[in-house]
Amino acid sequence: MIECYPVIYTRTFTCDYFANFHAKPDFIDVQWARKYILSAMDSIDTLDSSGREIVFSNDEYLVFGIVSYTSDLINKCAISENEKGNLRNYAFDCKKRHIYGFFGFALYKTNKQIPKVEAKDYLDIFKEYIIPAWNQTYSETKISTGVLLNQDNDIKVTTNSSASRNEINFYSNTNNLFKEFICKAASERVSYCSNITDYQQIKNSTFSSIATTDNNINRYLRENPEKIEVVNERTVSNNITNEQSKYVKRNNDFRNSDRPSFNSANKNKELKYARLNSRNDAKRYDDIKNIDAEKKAYQNNAKRTYSDTDYGDFNYSENGFNNEKKSVNSSLIEQLQEMIKQIIDCILSLFKSR
Repeated sequence: MIECYPVIYTRTFTCDYFANFHAKPDFIDVQWARKYILSAMDSIDTLDSSGREIVFSNDEYLVFGIVSYTSDLINKCAISENEKGNLRNYAFDCKKRHIYGFFGFALYKTNKQIPKVEAKDYLDIFKEYIIPAWNQTYSETKISTGVLLNQDNDIKVTTNSSASRNEINFYSNTNNLFKEFICKAASERVSYCSNITDYQQIKNSTFSSIATTDNNINRYLRENPEKIEVVNERTVSNNITNEQSKYVKRNNDFRNSDRPSFNSANKNKELKYARLNSRNDAKRYDDIKNIDAEKKAYQNNAKRTYSDTDYGDFNYSENGFNNEKKSVNSSLIEQLQEMIKQIIDCILSLFKSR
């Protein structure tokens, strides 16, 4: 037998749904638990008679149970028709509206055994905590005491999700995974909700694992494609401009210094131009190729004109860093001046010889 602690969120005949829960153990975080329960109660009009089974856990304990209309919970139980008739008096509020709620249990993770829970276990805690408070004009929280449930020895965790997107794992509604997720929750953090049929509820859900229809799964995958993070053209251009400005600054520093030594690592300045954050999306490869071409053009334009032994000035222009026009013209002029000098010397020597 396993000791579990009742958790109930619902309403009574005259009092509305009670945010602090009608029953809970003293160790449970109400605000944390309520966000999952309310998420499971979203689109309550689409809830069918099977209800929604949910499991969520943190590092210390797990919570499991069912979101259901009270009348549906009564009909599931193997009890006499006479008892069912009496209990249906607690299925409607003072305005004849159907009452629904969360009926479940909390369990410490230190207990590695998995409980076997049935609809009658939920009904028993409803009778213990809700019926005595049914006609009260105020709501109050009762600290629940441990309830012994049978151990479930027939659990195999084998089912993988049929699809995943945006950190949500999707499962087909045809699979009953409630037991498996209770087993998973005993050793890791999980949040699971079954039988979500409304597409908008999936988009607003706080659960990381959802069982829904195949149509909803396909629609979500279609409307939420996998994302690829690519640096766009404008970002690349900005990167190139920034890199060029760094080279110009380094060139000015060189002119104002005394022949600094060069590290070979400074000769190649790589541009971080794009990175993939996904896979299997060939549609975006053309963008990467265009960026790659721009990178190569930049690297060719950013080559420097110096050697390891000759530390002459860097030559750069507004449009690049490899313009050697001035140095070439200067060299040609010097050669021409030397040739003219030699010719004049030759002519003078001829006159002197006469």
